[in-house]
Amino acid sequence: MVDTAYPGGLKAWLRFLNKRLRYPDKAVNKNIMGTVWIQFTVNADSTVSDVAAVSGPTDGGLREEAARLVTVSGHWIPRTENGVPVTSIRRVPIVFKLM
Repeated sequence: MVDTAYPGGLKAWLRFLNKRLRYPDKAVNKNIMGTVWIQFTVNADSTVSDVAAVSGPTDGGLREEAARLVTVSGHWIPRTENGVPVTSIRRVPIVFKLM
């Protein structure tokens, strides 16, 4: 069994987040920070569906931005069982921190 992964691994995922993350103005103005956990399905055909924030700050738009990022992240490498791609559920944290 091989678990789901972002193409290029963790470094590629972090590069994607650094490039595409847009910190919501409302969160900046209210100094809202935190980690949003996103749950989503990686389908056997490598597409992403059923994206939902399962925890994190409820104000400021962080959950919505995290969900947007996963939705536009493109195809993921699906989990395989006995060499066959299968649909699986994945959870990832997206950290929002103001400097």
